[in-house]
Formats: sequence, structure tokens, C-alpha cells
Amino acid sequence: MLTTVKQGVPDNEVLETLAGELTLVWLTLGRRLKLGEAKLQAFKKENDACSEKAFKMLLHWKRKNASRATYEVLNSALCHNLVNRVDLAEKYCCDS
Repeated sequence: MLTTVKQGVPDNEVLETLAGELTLVWLTLGRRLKLGEAKLQAFKKENDACSEKAFKMLLHWKRKNASRATYEVLNSALCHNLVNRVDLAEKYCCDS
């Protein structure tokens, strides 16, 4: 089955839902999204739940990059060999 990456910027609900599934790779994903190490460590320290750390990281990425925080960029980061979450890229970033 061929899938295409969605156009535009993911809304906060999509990011919050995705964050709930990033428990083991949110930090690695943040690095692929080119977020600074100090900022990532702050998210880690300031939030108890993994899903909240991931959500705050994704919101920061979206705010920092505005219209450049696209499904395409998120898809690429999720598919990166260090993150290796093609399943989540297909689920959240691609048209079904």
C-alpha cells in the first residue's frame, strides 16, 4: 500500500496523542527534530510522565519552527534509523 505524507502542520491534539506513544524514543526524536540538548534536558527534569515530556518537546518544536514544523519533517524524524518508529510515522503523518 502506498502512503503519502500529509501536508501542513500537525495540530496539538495529534502531537499529544503521538506523545503518548513515544515513551522510549522522545529524547532521540527531539534530537532528530534539531532541538537543543539543554532544552531537552529541561523537559526531562520538569515533567514526571514520559508522555508529558514528549508532548512538551513536540509543542516546543512546533512553536520554534512555526510553518516549518510540518508532517514531512516529523515523518522524517520518526523514520530516522535512531528513532525507528516507522509505525508511528505511518499512523500520524501519512494519509490512509
